[in-house]
Amino acid sequence: MEFFAHDEVVARLERRANGDSQDVANMVALAWQLRQRNCTQALVWAQQAELLLVNGSYSHHIATLYALRIALVRAEVMWLKGNIDEAGQIAKQVLLQPAHPHVNDHDILQCLQADAHWLLGSLHNERGQLDARDSHWQTMRQLLLQASAPEKVTDRLGFIDAMIASTVSFRSTLDAEVLAQRYLNSDLSKIALATRAAIDDFLGLQVRMGNDLGRAAMYWINAFDAYSKTGQLRRAIHTANNIGNWFNKLNDPDTALKWTTLALNLARPTGWPQPIASCLIPSANAMRQMGKLDAAMALLQEALEILVNLRGSRSYAISLWSLGDMALARDDYKTALDAFIRLQECADQLEQGDFQTNARRGQAQALTLLGRYDEAIVVAEQALAMAATQNDVQGRIATLSIIAKIHAKHSLPPPPAMQGDSAPLHFLHQAYALANEIEGYTIPGDLLDAIAAAHAEAGDFRAAYEYSLRANSAREKTNSVAATNRANALQVQHQAEQARAESEHLRELAQEQAQRAQVLQNTSSTLAHLGAIGQEITAQLDPEAVCNTIKRHVQSLLEVSYFAIYLLDADGEHLTSI
Repeated sequence: MEFFAHDEVVARLERRANGDSQDVANMVALAWQLRQRNCTQALVWAQQAELLLVNGSYSHHIATLYALRIALVRAEVMWLKGNIDEAGQIAKQVLLQPAHPHVNDHDILQCLQADAHWLLGSLHNERGQLDARDSHWQTMRQLLLQASAPEKVTDRLGFIDAMIASTVSFRSTLDAEVLAQRYLNSDLSKIALATRAAIDDFLGLQVRMGNDLGRAAMYWINAFDAYSKTGQLRRAIHTANNIGNWFNKLNDPDTALKWTTLALNLARPTGWPQPIASCLIPSANAMRQMGKLDAAMALLQEALEILVNLRGSRSYAISLWSLGDMALARDDYKTALDAFIRLQECADQLEQGDFQTNARRGQAQALTLLGRYDEAIVVAEQALAMAATQNDVQGRIATLSIIAKIHAKHSLPPPPAMQGDSAPLHFLHQAYALANEIEGYTIPGDLLDAIAAAHAEAGDFRAAYEYSLRANSAREKTNSVAATNRANALQVQHQAEQARAESEHLRELAQEQAQRAQVLQNTSSTLAHLGAIGQEITAQLDPEAVCNTIKRHVQSLLEVSYFAIYLLDADGEHLTSI
């Protein structure tokens, strides 16, 4: 049973199920393939299959294998609807099923248990329990490698390898680059489409790490199409969100909003809380970038309400982060401070370093704007230390700028071994030095403006003027980069539309060739049949035997409700029925 089958395969399963109400195997397969495409209908087919199993004469172990697959359908539907605990309990029950001595049934059970580990890993991923997720996904991989018929689990093995590669991207840049090159140097045209989707997803993530936003968007657009065609609706929604986020970074908020709206339109009818909330957040961010702050805040509040039962998830942490940034943009500093405090609590529970650092930096910024400088400097120094530990250079630059602002607003003891004419200049020049260490990095105009203002405050107007000129130059460069990014965004859209058109053309050609081949095969079969009938007729001498031969064969060629044979009279003018 395929992990995620193509839409065409599912259409055949549906036709077969509607034509044969007793085919349990087909019903179970259909329920499995509909588990994300249509949860309600998947459960209907699962229930019908269960009734047939109860009333049918199936052996115990065969009925058990079907029942386990149905249980996994129910478990995945529960996960999608946010019932994580219940889904986990069902998946664990599948793992408790004892092995069966028959080798074929043993392989089926191993495949079922591999799928259970996939689901359990996904549940842990939802909660940010990454070590547990990795453990289950690695166990899934080991089970698949042990299959006695490897060709039957190739799609699952390729899929989980690509998903594991995606997790490596967040831990080891070098290892991820090795995996990416392995895929780029391979012929992926013969790989199952569901696996191709996961590979394109990983490659998009990998090139994004290298800041090649155009290629990342292209890979993700390909992944979105493949996820959509193989019934991986949850991944399709997630990928559409990623595309929207990166069009935002390409300085194309209009296209970003189109993708995030597409993701939201896919998610809302499902009623799945996490995907819906994950769509609301980037939609809100895109609206914030377009200056629609009230509408953006309303979307974020809706996301937080949906995620109230998933407070231990990364999605909830992301929503708090976005809420803090949104509140700062609206000059609502108390709301921003509350959001970043809650983000810190969530981040500490998840043990996620990026959230922990940004939570403290956000608090420092909000406290500074509220005039609570003594509290602000404490959390800012914590954020700076954490950013240094995580080798987050841009995070250090942002935090040093906040510390400089605190020193400019409030009388604090000067830093040890202070360099420069003032404490703000000491920290700003540290930020400037770090920015210069990043190859290809454009130093933000805001940082250069702050340095210029600090020099002016210290009475060094020549330096202030120089940094002011650098700030203007940086803005011109940033505007040029923004224009380039918009051009890249348009190019990516054009390439994606062209790729879709080519793919559709190739699909139509393949369908046309398949139809021609079928016609030729049918014609060849008919001619062969007619030849056999001709040979049998010519072997007969009795006219009645000839007629009986024709009558016997004609039903296999046509749907016949009336059969008659006429002979031409000797005069050649009339027909007479015999």
